Amino acid sequence: MVGASPDRLIDDDEGLEIKVPYAAKQHRKYQAEGPGEAIWQCLGGALCTKRKAWTFVSYDPRERPELQLYVHRIDRDPLMLRSLGGRLTSFCTEHLAPMLQFVGIETGDLPQSTKPCFPPDDGKAPNLF
Repeated sequence: MVGASPDRLIDDDEGLEIKVPYAAKQHRKYQAEGPGEAIWQCLGGALCTKRKAWTFVSYDPRERPELQLYVHRIDRDPLMLRSLGGRLTSFCTEHLAPMLQFVGIETGDLPQSTKPCFPPDDGKAPNLF
């Protein structure tokens, strides 16, 4: 099971993730280095919603007007989505299943995928279950 909570869906092809960092240092880091680990959140949104692109925005009203807004577009990348699929599979196997078993939920009762959680090369999101 995978979920996403996009800040906005744009038309039929795009999504949006907006950050308003508590620390000005984080906003400046986004400006200098890009979205960093937040790229996985954006790609997860693209995977779950079958969008072709995601826009990452960082906004800091404390900065000078010309530095307040940082925008980075992330196009769907099959290789990165494949990596995300591997990360999700590992998370489910290593963390989610043991947690569910700990609280008394048998993982055998959950829907099981017979396919790896990787997107096909055509850019469409996979059917996970």
